[in-house]
Amino acid sequence: MTPAQKVADFTSMSQFYVRHYTPANWKIEQFGFDLSDLRPWLPRVLATKDDLEYYDVVIDYLASLRDGHISYTLPSNFQAYLRFDVDIYDGKTLIEFISPTFNQRDFPIEVGDEVVSVDGVTSEEWIRRFTKYGENANPRATRRQAADYITFRPQVLIPTAPNVGETARVVIRKPSGEEATYDIPWQKFGVPLTKLPPTSGPRLAGGTLSFVRDRSERLQEIGRKWGIWMGPRQAEDEALTPVEQEIREAQVGQAHPVDQALIALGSPAPLYDPPAGFRLRLGARQGDQFVSGTFPVDGQTVGWIRVYTFSPSNTAAALTQFRQEITEMQQSTSALVIDVMHNPGGNLCYAVELMRFLAQRPFWGVGYWVKPTQTWKNFFDNRVLNITANTPQWEREALQSYSTAFNAAFERGEETGVFPICTSSLSVQPQDVTYTKPVILLTNDFSVSAGDAFPAMFQDAERGKIVGMRTGGLGGNVNSYFSTGVTEASLSITRSLLVRERAFPSPLGMTRFIENAGVQPDVELDIMTREDLITGGQPFVNGWVEEVRTVLPRQ
Repeated sequence: MTPAQKVADFTSMSQFYVRHYTPANWKIEQFGFDLSDLRPWLPRVLATKDDLEYYDVVIDYLASLRDGHISYTLPSNFQAYLRFDVDIYDGKTLIEFISPTFNQRDFPIEVGDEVVSVDGVTSEEWIRRFTKYGENANPRATRRQAADYITFRPQVLIPTAPNVGETARVVIRKPSGEEATYDIPWQKFGVPLTKLPPTSGPRLAGGTLSFVRDRSERLQEIGRKWGIWMGPRQAEDEALTPVEQEIREAQVGQAHPVDQALIALGSPAPLYDPPAGFRLRLGARQGDQFVSGTFPVDGQTVGWIRVYTFSPSNTAAALTQFRQEITEMQQSTSALVIDVMHNPGGNLCYAVELMRFLAQRPFWGVGYWVKPTQTWKNFFDNRVLNITANTPQWEREALQSYSTAFNAAFERGEETGVFPICTSSLSVQPQDVTYTKPVILLTNDFSVSAGDAFPAMFQDAERGKIVGMRTGGLGGNVNSYFSTGVTEASLSITRSLLVRERAFPSPLGMTRFIENAGVQPDVELDIMTREDLITGGQPFVNGWVEEVRTVLPRQ
């Protein structure tokens, strides 16, 4: 790209976010970052020596928003992989998975070993360098994502990924403290993107990007322990009209992109082994939209349901299954555990519907706070225009109130304030079938987006204990766009802020926003320890089972 093209592309990209990015003022307030101020950035753009440096400046700029929904993906299929994965356990970068294709005879590494350095750079320094590529709104989640890139370098996210050599010099520390150094080959895939022609896009192989890293073996192993079907989940596709599809897109709260995130994000398999005596109910069949079962605790039966996505292949079928499970659990169990750990999110209104089966009283649903744009105005106006004789009266009133409130804000040029997006009111009624006994909700730092919203609704409704770690803090709905600029990059953007019923304490102070704040657990319990890694999460399971004991009725 020429310098003029870089400036034009950067300015166009920036103005797209200035126009549509609802949390802009929130980011100024919390982090002092004003995305509309390009004075520090345009000199950096002009100083870039090549296209890859330019890409890196763009990523720096967007990472300053500290928003896990934001993505900037390059038109590249190049990847480099050392054939083993790492994550942060007990504050150390430990090996958590070794590919079946890895040469352990020549390089005798093991799960639980510490990666001290790669190519003379410590793991901690790599995490610092890769932070901007792994921004997840939650600092702990950001560090974990950055650590993932020490051994896996996809150029779609990391412009300089092709700069790796043929081998990496890796220093490994055993639990005994003994260290060993290995020159491990990089497995490379795809064609590196090096530069863009001045007047046309990159010349890359077409087709869907497949990932050279395959971690299915670890997930299959976990799935076998639970008896879970780990193939594709099949359900009859929903036939949506264009209007219904547009509505769904305005309700999306989901992390991006699942294929590049940490292991088990969105997977039916949890990251821990089943509790003693566990009996599987749902999860063994292709059509099962949840994993569920029961297990004994002190002579009583406890239910367990893993909600691993809020984006089921068929919403109606999933809600029918959930209703059946809640009906059965209400009759046969004394308490219920809901697991939304590593849930990447999905449809926010579907999350509301699941919460209706747990609520004992009206609860605060999904409240949106948006920046007025013509795109949002058209969305609300179109919904009113598509009212038919068959539209229920409550929905007519809701759609009209949405349109009226938004158009008033649009005319004033002000943000809307909070309003409902899924129902006619911010107060949502319980279902006719509900679970009335104690409930514990399991969360972690990769419970994100709709996976943030569900715990927020659960906590706002005072429905039970949240056990685990603070959720990811991706507190808005998100949509993706293809940029037609010179770079041909793809963008995603947060178009709303999710607002809670009342302010809760967070690392950012008291706030009603979920963005960056996440949802704090009532009981902090961390699965990211070395002992959990090598024992199938036994200490973690023991910890939340103990919390179950505290809520079981006395016999």
